[in-house]
Amino acid sequence: MSTNSLRYKARSCLIDSLIDRSQAQIQIGMQKPI
Repeated sequence: MSTNSLRYKARSCLIDSLIDRSQAQIQIGMQKPI
């Protein structure tokens, strides 16, 4: 149980960081004039 919860937490943290990074890249791309 504990290892499963730890793995789930790590995966959710990784997904959150990926989403934050992609959102930041989208915002930077929107600010840049093409």
